Amino acid sequence: MEFNDAIETHQDQDESKPRMLDIDRLKEKSRVIGYFAYTEDGHVLCDGDACIIAGSEESMKSYLEEPSASRVKKFTVRKTRFGEIIDGIVQGGIYAFDSEAYPRFFQYLKVNGLSDFPSDIPSGPEGTNHFVRFGRSDN
Repeated sequence: MEFNDAIETHQDQDESKPRMLDIDRLKEKSRVIGYFAYTEDGHVLCDGDACIIAGSEESMKSYLEEPSASRVKKFTVRKTRFGEIIDGIVQGGIYAFDSEAYPRFFQYLKVNGLSDFPSDIPSGPEGTNHFVRFGRSDN
């Protein structure tokens, strides 16, 4: 199930019709999910077209040390919260969660009744970073 389908079909127990997810009514929207990195001019560290969300500041710093990240000069690392990520997804953003960040994100999806997504991250080849991509599709 794509995230946009889940947003559009999310239902409360008292409702019989699908409704859009109300960002302002998200439960636990201020919970920290992980860290992202950005530059002064607005570039974000990505894996392809997906913004990387690392589970710890140390993990993010290790992603920044990889050769592909060295194209941009200076990154700032900051915390990101559940509500910010959901807002980004609703606006069309795509995110790549590492194995530390995705379980936190999934936990708050469940709290908000959006649990039709995989709870585990499949492991990738040893020695590589493996991310779970999550976001709206244009299909």
